[in-house]
Amino acid sequence: MSFGVIKNETFLPPTNTNMTSGLEDCEYSQHRNKRPKTTEIPTKGLATLSIKQPAAALILYRGKNVENRSSSKFRGGGQEFNQKSYWVLIQTGQSRQKPEPILSLSQLKSASKFQKIEFADTCATMAGVDQTTGSIVGAMLVSEQRPADQPCNSVWASENEYHIMIEKTIAFSCPQKCKGALCLFPVLWENLNDTIQQELEDVKDQFIMRQIPKKKIVQAPQSIQAPALIHSPSIFFE
Repeated sequence: MSFGVIKNETFLPPTNTNMTSGLEDCEYSQHRNKRPKTTEIPTKGLATLSIKQPAAALILYRGKNVENRSSSKFRGGGQEFNQKSYWVLIQTGQSRQKPEPILSLSQLKSASKFQKIEFADTCATMAGVDQTTGSIVGAMLVSEQRPADQPCNSVWASENEYHIMIEKTIAFSCPQKCKGALCLFPVLWENLNDTIQQELEDVKDQFIMRQIPKKKIVQAPQSIQAPALIHSPSIFFE
C-alpha cells in the first residue's frame, strides 16, 4: 500500500470504500441522542360506581332512590355535592348480591308506585327486568352522600350505613361490558359506545370526573426500528 505526502504530512487512504457509512453513523448518533416524543392522553374520565345486581336494576327500573354503603365513596365524605347534584355512571359487578335481597312490604309499595303496577312479591317485582352483570348499564344523578349517623326516611335506606341519595336515573338501552373496581373509578367518554353517548348527550358535562392514572404513548423516531410503548386509559374495559 502506498502513502501520499502533502506538506510533509503522511496519511493513510480510507480502507472503507462505502462513503455513505459516515452519514449513516451521524444520523444514528443524532437519533440516539434525541429523546422520544411523548403524547399525553386524556387525564380525566367519568366517575363510575360499581353496584351489584339486583340493586342496580332496582335503582334503574324500580325507583330505589338510595344506594347503601359501609364506607364513603366520595371525596370529603360527600362534600362534592354541597353545591349541586352530579351524575355518576353505574357499572354492575360480575357477582350478584348474596344473599339475594327480599323486598319488604314498604319497598314493594314503593316499587309499585314508581312503576304504576301492583307487585305482590320480590319475584314479581324483578320479573322481566334487565339484570346485566359486568357492564356499564346506566347513570344516576346523585344529590348527596348522607353520613351513617344522619337519619334517612327512604324505605330503601339501611341502618348504620352511608346513604347515596339518587334524584333520577338513565337506563342504557345498550349496556357496555366493563370491569369494575372497589372504589369510584374513571371511564373515558371516548370509550363509551355510540348509543350510550347519545343517551348521555344532554348531561355529559354534569358528571363527577375522576383522575386517570398517568399513562403515555411513547413514539420512537421513524428511522429507528423500535417498538412503541403504548398504554391505554381504557384499563377497565375487556
